[in-house]
Amino acid sequence: MLSYRSRRALRRLCTVLLVLALLVALGLLCWLLWLNRFVIYTKDGVKLDFGISDEFQPGQLAGTQSTENTIQIEFDQTEPTEPPSTELKQLSGYYITLDMLKGDMSSLKEQIAQLPKGTPVMLDVKSIRGEFYYSSNVGNPSSAVSQAALDDLIAFLRDGGYYVIGRLPAFRDYQFGLRNVACGLMDINKVHLVALWMDETKCYWLKPDADGTVQHLVRIVTELRTLGFDEVLFYDFRFPDTDQIYYTGDKTAALATCAQTLVTACTSETFTVSFTSTDPTFPLPEGRCRLYMENVAAENVLLMAEQAGMTDPELRMVFLANTNDNRYDDYGVLRPLDSAH
Repeated sequence: MLSYRSRRALRRLCTVLLVLALLVALGLLCWLLWLNRFVIYTKDGVKLDFGISDEFQPGQLAGTQSTENTIQIEFDQTEPTEPPSTELKQLSGYYITLDMLKGDMSSLKEQIAQLPKGTPVMLDVKSIRGEFYYSSNVGNPSSAVSQAALDDLIAFLRDGGYYVIGRLPAFRDYQFGLRNVACGLMDINKVHLVALWMDETKCYWLKPDADGTVQHLVRIVTELRTLGFDEVLFYDFRFPDTDQIYYTGDKTAALATCAQTLVTACTSETFTVSFTSTDPTFPLPEGRCRLYMENVAAENVLLMAEQAGMTDPELRMVFLANTNDNRYDDYGVLRPLDSAH
């Protein structure tokens, strides 16, 4: 136990330390108040500028706001432009093949320039390898097409007032599967090795119900939308036709949920998300979307429309046709651009 003398000495020491702490805190506060006048806030953050004069700049006290309108408003006397229609319309346009994108862009632009304003034009924007044909921030570039040339073509279509559709694979993506194994479909014979199943084109397939898969597709759609696209079309929106994948869930439900999530998250009054299928009963979600079908013979068009069971198949069904047979024309139809003339 401490002696009386020791306790008094300890008490004096604590008192001295407390006084010193208060002095230091007071000094720090004064220093911060003095330093505050040299603080400059910029868009890059906060910095100190000791070159500022100590004199305060002359100011003016705020008074009661005048009720008089002192703001001059200038009205544009030109005729207002018609706002874009929010109604889903029947499509009648053209698609640009990948071979065309690899060719002469000047000739391609000349063909497009002869089309009426508002004509739908579809082009591929991404390969099954997961590589992008345009300058994308989402994934790796492709060497198959000049990115600068395609960027220029996209701007040409957007500025020309055409209805621009971007076509891309949904669940066949080698690069994304390689980097995100948890999002891929496993090989049933190599589940214990955590090995992804690979198709005959040496591509991995993604799980439609994986959060990473859906987020990846949303990022792509969002980027295309900001570039001026009016619609995005997913193909390979399905499970691969094989029994060599390990998947225990409900495939139909997984596809329907993913499609609805994409439509809900990405569409707007003027932006559409659509899907390609060989099955007219594809579970098309609620919202602004379409069902595209290819390799359908002209004599089967009416049958396919009936099997789809839609109330408005002329608006929601689009056939990709390589002939000028007019039996496609009662519905949406896109033909190769080189058939336009």
